[in-house]
Amino acid sequence: MAHQSGTDRHQVFFFSLDEQISTDHPVRAIDAFVDSLDLSALGFQKTKAKRTGSPPFHPGDLLKLYIYGYLNKIRSSRGLARQCERNVELWWLLKGLRPKYRTIAAFRADHPRALKGTFRQFVALLDQLNLLGKEILALDGSKFRVQNAKKNNYNQKKIDRHKAYYDDLIAGYRSSDFAYYPDVDAYVCPQGYWLTTTGTLTTKGNHDYRIKTYRAGAKCCRMCPAFGRCTTAKNGRIIERSEYHDAVVRNAERINQNQDLYRRRQAIVEHPFGTIKRGWGYDHTLLKGLQKVNGEIALIFLVYNLRRSMSILSVKGVIEALKSPFLGVLRLWRTLRLEKSKIYNELTRAISLAGCS
Repeated sequence: MAHQSGTDRHQVFFFSLDEQISTDHPVRAIDAFVDSLDLSALGFQKTKAKRTGSPPFHPGDLLKLYIYGYLNKIRSSRGLARQCERNVELWWLLKGLRPKYRTIAAFRADHPRALKGTFRQFVALLDQLNLLGKEILALDGSKFRVQNAKKNNYNQKKIDRHKAYYDDLIAGYRSSDFAYYPDVDAYVCPQGYWLTTTGTLTTKGNHDYRIKTYRAGAKCCRMCPAFGRCTTAKNGRIIERSEYHDAVVRNAERINQNQDLYRRRQAIVEHPFGTIKRGWGYDHTLLKGLQKVNGEIALIFLVYNLRRSMSILSVKGVIEALKSPFLGVLRLWRTLRLEKSKIYNELTRAISLAGCS
């Protein structure tokens, strides 16, 4: 019995590239979504080419490339450039364009705010499609490795050293053992000494909130029998109180009173982080600088939402929603790019297309 044989490499074939991509392929949803955006309003550069010089790549094509890449766990500009050379799906999506890796990398670095705007635009679409439950607002944070200076980097040895240091402080050091008196805005330690403040709010480090500092005084602390366990500082024990401390306490009380709701919060908000960091391997960022990192994070969550919407509605369902005349009118209204009369005419046309009276 003969082996299976392939096709003659020298044989000439005539076929349409569109025939190689199924009608329910995700690249068709990517194409429809980007084509529905007002890229200029979102802040993307080079939406209109200059009359002179080398013609640039359209930002929509590069945005499609990045959405496809992040959707398929390809994030590096060099990796995406290689895929443009050999990937039939990208041949279809980019219509045969093959940008170099420098062009690809520069696009992501130059458009962090536009990428955040694109993410918000897709969330608005999900809202219009009633895919946002709006019953519970769940908030959470997560840690991602970033490209930072060596002194700001942590390995296991450094983490263990810091943990041991803070464990020792907590064993002697807890501020919850100090009683706070709001009428006089002061603390009293377990030994009976008062910790007072000047009332000045200051910003510490890179935090975006302010704190007040409460001190007992060097003399009181040195005379205290707990000196050495409570603090070893020459200037005495210090307590820092955030300007949002009362809100944090109220939040903790609400959590204790609503454990079932808190467990639902964990199920809602921790699932995306688990999928993105564990399933997709996106536990680190590739860019430097907070603004650029935020742009990449927005791109990651845009892709997550796109994946979820395709799972719920199917690829064809997403495409149909993007082409819906009603959604088109709402988008135009949101961006205030049409006058009232034009909106009315567009709405009338949408109703007639939908067969409504």
